[in-house]
Amino acid sequence: MLIIRFDSATYSDVTPGSGFNLTVRTLASACTSSPCKYPATCHDGYNTTQYSCECENGYSGTHCDEVEAGASVWDSFEDDLTTLMRNNPTGSDMIWSVGKEMTTASEGYVMAELISPYVRSVPASGSIAKMETSVRFKSGDRCLRFQLFLSYPTGTERTTLKVIIKDGSTVKSTHSFTDATGYKWREVSIDLPADDDLKVEFEGVYGNEKLAIDRVRIQPQLCSVLDPCESTQCVNGDCTTLLTSSDPVCVCPEYYSGDLCETHVCDNNDCQNGGVCVPETTEKYHCDCPEQYSGLLCKILDIVYTCSFELVDDPDCFLVEDTNDDFDFTRTYGSTPDRRTGPSYAWLGSYYKYTEASGRSLGDVASLISNVAFPSGPYCLYFYLHTYGSDIGSIYVILRTNNGAEEVKFSSSGPRDDFWWRTYNIDLSLDSTTQIVIKTVRGGSGRRDKGLGDIAIDNINLTPGGC
Repeated sequence: MLIIRFDSATYSDVTPGSGFNLTVRTLASACTSSPCKYPATCHDGYNTTQYSCECENGYSGTHCDEVEAGASVWDSFEDDLTTLMRNNPTGSDMIWSVGKEMTTASEGYVMAELISPYVRSVPASGSIAKMETSVRFKSGDRCLRFQLFLSYPTGTERTTLKVIIKDGSTVKSTHSFTDATGYKWREVSIDLPADDDLKVEFEGVYGNEKLAIDRVRIQPQLCSVLDPCESTQCVNGDCTTLLTSSDPVCVCPEYYSGDLCETHVCDNNDCQNGGVCVPETTEKYHCDCPEQYSGLLCKILDIVYTCSFELVDDPDCFLVEDTNDDFDFTRTYGSTPDRRTGPSYAWLGSYYKYTEASGRSLGDVASLISNVAFPSGPYCLYFYLHTYGSDIGSIYVILRTNNGAEEVKFSSSGPRDDFWWRTYNIDLSLDSTTQIVIKTVRGGSGRRDKGLGDIAIDNINLTPGGC
């Protein structure tokens, strides 16, 4: 909430100006940039630059980017190049892009691709893109595993992937890959002997073939040791070992839970009436309700159907003239033609509808019928009536089902004094196949020249939820 207060008492000697301009903008929180690494929880501070990282066991440092010898790190590029890997501009002609242009990701939705990020720009053959690890490893033997995609050769300019292992700035080993993986993913494993300042760099050399990398993992112990994740197939997320003494675990993406990350918070949601589940945490969600519904589970129907007759074609009115009756209601204002019957004014507003008895025969019927497919549920109907005159007939509220069966829910016969009166609340159970019929029957003795039987209605209201 923003409150602007003008204190005229404090500045009573200041001449008012012609106005002012006010610019309001929102700033992203410090945690928006994902400053915390593996696995960690970011907590916002008191302003947009303050934050703190809560580290899991095996990880330390201000950003949880110091990795113990027995801990694992991984990257499937779902958060762009912000977790384990980052682009290294030094010696690069282009950058690794995160997307899904080349093939289906090995895990998740996206991968790191050697592709031009600009639609109208094609890198020159031999252009280099580099990305490197962004965490600090405590000394210990490790294994690098990643998924490689390299398409079949299509020209003389070959695309090459180089995996460069460094101790600080010193290159310890280089592993080159030019052989096609056959338009499918292939797992690559590389031993990482203990170093004090381990860094892993992926260098892509641009050529005719397509190159992508996904599911990068750096785990404790050399690759000759059985990969503990071989026997654990995560449905979603990534398998890892947080510490050497730990069993393999699945690290779940946001909103997923379960031993294998098999459960999404919205899998068994209770949103109703077309509501869409919107996840908030792994245990909490809310329902985005369609128009006309509200409430935690979209169970509350907000719409109120009304007929005020103030407009000729009222978009809010749910009743139209029945085409299978003897005559129609008349929309008017002020008095009906014969002052000995009918009202002299509307109950609410200026207009109302009535059945003109003059010129009609005994038993003639005029009806209004609903033209709305009602959402299923209980409803409450009420309206205002004016039944004054010696020849007043009857009015009925009828519930009609799709098979033609009818049930009278309200009826009134005969005259009352010259005033509008409110009907009782009428409980109705409606669905998309039921119709509401307001039916009037012309009364009197049948003599056409008298016609003192006008029945008027106004302010018809139908609300969900029952009476």
